[in-house]
Parts: sequence; structure tokens; C-alpha cells
Amino acid sequence: MRKQYAFVIVTMLALLTAEARAEQLLFLTGGRVFKGEVLSSTPNSVTARVKIEGSGEQTHTVSSDECDPHFFYSVRNKAIGNDAAARIELAKYCVDFEMYSRAKAQMDRARQIDEKVVEKFMKEEFPKIKEGLAAKLLSAGQRSLRRGSTKNAKKYASLILTKFEDTEAIPGAEKLLDAANKKEEEANSKKRAQRRKSEESEAAVKVRMETEKKENVLAPVEKLLDEGQRANTRGLKAKNMSDTRNGFGTAATKYERAMKRCDDFMKQDIKDPTVTTALNEMNAAAKEGAIQAYLNLARSLSARGSYNEAVKQCNMALAIDPNHAEAKAARAEISTTTGDWGGRGRRGRRR
Repeated sequence: MRKQYAFVIVTMLALLTAEARAEQLLFLTGGRVFKGEVLSSTPNSVTARVKIEGSGEQTHTVSSDECDPHFFYSVRNKAIGNDAAARIELAKYCVDFEMYSRAKAQMDRARQIDEKVVEKFMKEEFPKIKEGLAAKLLSAGQRSLRRGSTKNAKKYASLILTKFEDTEAIPGAEKLLDAANKKEEEANSKKRAQRRKSEESEAAVKVRMETEKKENVLAPVEKLLDEGQRANTRGLKAKNMSDTRNGFGTAATKYERAMKRCDDFMKQDIKDPTVTTALNEMNAAAKEGAIQAYLNLARSLSARGSYNEAVKQCNMALAIDPNHAEAKAARAEISTTTGDWGGRGRRGRRR
């Protein structure tokens, strides 16, 4: 795996737009900062002239493994010009770092330059690459589940189901999603049972009264969370875009209703700390669930070329949490170019 963030260019925009080489800040490992400029690049390295205090200007060549992926992409994108093969190699580099929209942009550019080169690649190499990526994501999701991280397991399953259709990993991703959902449900059931058991240890009358109050508050929210999860799963497993929209849209609605219920109950100045804690946890789960539902729909739309609508779904997620890193990254990726990579049309499970 390539090392990341060893060689970061802060003024990346200047690299993309300047007509001539311009001096900028260069960040190296160890926290050292130099002024310098990029001189040249190859598919495996970047050469830059840097200014070192007391030593004057020096030229350094840094391998692509030591470069920040986004920086290396910007340098190579500017340097390779009308070389279709180089564009394909850069697309493959992008895929290694999950920059799928940029990979798509490189493939489109390569096709404009030499369609035969691209067609040969799509026929001979692309299917194996796609299968390999899907298999890696599935393995990562299965490892996450074994380690107890249902959140990451569901994330990997969602990526496969929305971005890697027509691969052998699809059945495994569906099983992974089911297993993660089941494990979450078991954990939630255990928490509920423990909470009720704790309540039952108090005085009988007090326990009965307090349990009824808590269930009146928490049970409706729990029901909405369960319904949201089931709807999100339906969206991920849907075989056509109509059912995909319906599943993710229903999931987002259920989760947002759960958020509102939590807010309404919290305004009632509930004095029981266990209820307050449970409401806070459920509210956080509802927010994350709604965000993931919007992002899943955004990925599905992006994979089918509906980029403007996909960006709107990302914005819906960011309306819930403006600082959500995954939502910000998804919107930036979709906005940077136009969609997933490889090929002109979609052939998949959903039509």
C-alpha cells in the first residue's frame, strides 16, 4: 500500500491552473517545510527543486509511494498530455486510492485520444481489476465484521453493492450486509434486555411505572431506527433504480423522524439519566443512518450518470451534519468530475 501524506503540496490549485512553474510550499516528512517548484514527473516519481536554508536550492526526486495521492494525481494529470496509455495508468492509480470519479475522467479522456487503446484495456484488463477491487472490499468488510465493527462491515458492503455491480462479490456483499445487520440487531436486543433487567431490580411499583414511561419514550424511536435499517437494506439489495430510490428514501425519512422524536423528547426536560443517555445514543444513530441512506443513494445515482442529483443527495447528508467527513468527501468526488470510471454505459442489476 502506498504511503500517504509524505509529500504534500499546499497550493495544489496553483499547479492545476498556472501557465508557468510557480514557487510554492513543499511539505516533506518529519514536519519540514520548504519553498520550491515541481520540475517534472514520471509514472512513478515527482522531481522538485526546493530551497533549503543554508544550503540553497536542491533538486529532490520523490517516488509516487511517498506522495500524497491527490497531489500526485494533479501533477501527472497536467504532465501526460495526449498519451492515452498514460491516462489509463493514471486511472488505475486513482482506483488504488478509491478516487473513482477521477479514474472515470481519465478513462474518458483516454477514449477521446485513442478509443482503440481504451477498448483493448476495457476488454482485457478492466474486468479483472474490477473483480479484484470488489474482492478486496469484501475481504475488508468480512475482517471488520469478525473484529466486531458492524459499521465498517456495512460500509464495505454498501460500496460493493452501489459501485461494483456485475462482480462475483455481490452475493458475498449481500450476505455481509445481512450478517452485520443481524449482529447489530442482536447487540441492540441485548442492550434492551439489560436495560429492562436493571429496571426490574428496583421496587416493583416504581419499576413498573418507570418502565412504562421509558418505553413510551424509547420504543417509538427504536421502532423507527429498525424500520430505517430495513429500508436501507432494501435499497442496497434493489434490482432496479425505482426500488433503490424508494428504499434509501424511506430509510432517510424513518431516520429523520427518529431524530425529530429524540429532539421532541429531550425538550421535555426528562430527568432520568438512563433515558437521556439512550435518547442521545439513538439520536446519533439516527443521524448517521440518515446520512448513510443519502450517501448510498448518491453513489447509486452517480454510478448511473445522475451526477447533479447525486450531489443533491450529498447536500442532504451535509444538511444533517455539515462536518461529516465521508459526506464531504463523497460530494467532492462527485463534483470533481462526472461519475464512476470505465465504459460508456451501465450494465448491471438495476435498470
